[in-house]
Amino acid sequence: GAYGGGGWPNIPAGMVRPVDPPPPVEECPAADHLEWVLSISNALCRAIHDAWTPNGVAEAAALGLDRALCMSPEEQAAHLVHGPARTFALEGGGMPPASDTADAARNFLRGMRDSAYALVQLLSVHAPGAFYPNRAAAAAVGAASFHELGHMHDRHARVLLHTLVRPVLGRCPAAHRPIWHAALTAGLLPHMHERLAGSWARVKASGVGKAG
Repeated sequence: GAYGGGGWPNIPAGMVRPVDPPPPVEECPAADHLEWVLSISNALCRAIHDAWTPNGVAEAAALGLDRALCMSPEEQAAHLVHGPARTFALEGGGMPPASDTADAARNFLRGMRDSAYALVQLLSVHAPGAFYPNRAAAAAVGAASFHELGHMHDRHARVLLHTLVRPVLGRCPAAHRPIWHAALTAGLLPHMHERLAGSWARVKASGVGKAG
């Protein structure tokens, strides 16, 4: 039927194969490390996400590191097809090259963010028996992952969805999906809908795509 045990709707697992049923906790090699791993991941998420808030941007500018918060020419070009626009991006987009310090800071921020997300994903692989039934863990992951979501650029939200939200939900056993969907999608979906609607309204207001 449409509903599983306890009256919860049967939420599809998605593309990643769920760990269902999860192994016993004593067979999860990372179960004993759950608390401190989540503490590190949460602290990293909050610190990195703060960098793109107005205060974070102002602090980076004061240190001459504002370019560290922008995509590198190679990253910008990766979003473009071959042609003049991609060539222009690779050549720096008309801006002077960023300093070596700014480039290093950008790489550091990216590495710390990706590591924070990877830690959570590893728990879903190596400690599913302890990770998924834990409501406190679900709440902590949701709070840290979406910390300052409103200040994330679209590219940051995309990375978060692909490297943390989708694999964690995809591996989630059916019995625990309501807990994790509540933590990872209940607030995300309205926000992304609002973001999409706002972006589309700006496109229409700009007149882009209007027939001549």
